[in-house]
Amino acid sequence: MRLILLSCISLFIHTNAFSQVSIVVNGIIFSIPGKTGGELMGKTGNLAIIEGFYAIDTNQRTLTSTVVKRFEDFETNDNVDVDQYTIHFEDIDLKEVFEIPIYDDGTFKTPHYYVDFMANDLNESIEHLACIHGTGSSQLTLSSSPLWLRFYFLEEQEAIAFIQRTRTILKL
Repeated sequence: MRLILLSCISLFIHTNAFSQVSIVVNGIIFSIPGKTGGELMGKTGNLAIIEGFYAIDTNQRTLTSTVVKRFEDFETNDNVDVDQYTIHFEDIDLKEVFEIPIYDDGTFKTPHYYVDFMANDLNESIEHLACIHGTGSSQLTLSSSPLWLRFYFLEEQEAIAFIQRTRTILKL
């Protein structure tokens, strides 16, 4: 109940994102902007569960993808990684914004759709914050920047709606 209350409070405090989710990792509450695109089951020897969250913040003019990875013994809440990627609208390579999501039925046990956004300038245009369980850290810290950020969706319609909304905001 307390977690639900904290989630609701976070939602009202962070009005820029259209929704807010909170997860607990090692007793620390992480507020994640956005909405979940769903949970994907990993293959044998791979991650047990990966869950992607997405947020469009029109006030800050950013897209944020948060990926929560729960490993084999995820019930203990101590084998969870959190990666959060943020790109500003002006840093998105507009030539690489596609109109349809990519279908993937081979990476995970769960077939899914993904949407990638490339950075204009490949030198750290995407902010990457991470909390990796193996490091003993319990907070998000700045990590190396990738060249693109990826959003995961279980439902094709949700992925298409996300692309259409983003393309409208970017005026494509």
